[in-house]
Parts: sequence; structure tokens; C-alpha cells
Amino acid sequence: MNVTLNLPPDVMEEIARRAAEIAAGQAPAAVPDYLTATEAAEYLRCRPQRIYDLTSAGRVRVCKDGSRSLYRRVDLNAYLSGEAVA
Repeated sequence: MNVTLNLPPDVMEEIARRAAEIAAGQAPAAVPDYLTATEAAEYLRCRPQRIYDLTSAGRVRVCKDGSRSLYRRVDLNAYLSGEAVA
């Protein structure tokens, strides 16, 4: 049985990255539930300024912990999938 999958390049890149981690004997890095602006930017593969711009535009929600601004991973995923911020 032959099976052909047509996957987007970003999915293939993630599969390759995870396979390399497994081959190197490392556990895949876990993404925390709450991210700083810098971590959120790395997660979305953009610059931190983009995170601030999305926050100002009301497209991504920010959670405050004292003076720290934190971004929920589920909110970032919702933004990526085009879901509205509640």
C-alpha cells in the first residue's frame, strides 16, 4: 500500500525538527501556557513589536502579572487560526 501526503512546508519543518530532537535523544521542548512578549514573538516567528502591535489592535489578549505582560498560548493559537478574541 502506498500513501502520499501533501503537507504544508511549516508542518514538514516541525516534523523534521521533532525527528531531529528525538534522534539526538532529547525530549521535545514544551511550550509553556503563558509566554512573555519575546517568547510569544518566537512562538509566532515574528518580532516582539508585532506582538505589541497585535495587543494594541485588540487582536491578541494580554494578561498582567504585576507589571509583567504575559500572552496565553491558546490566545496566540486562536489568532493564528483566525478566531476572534473574546
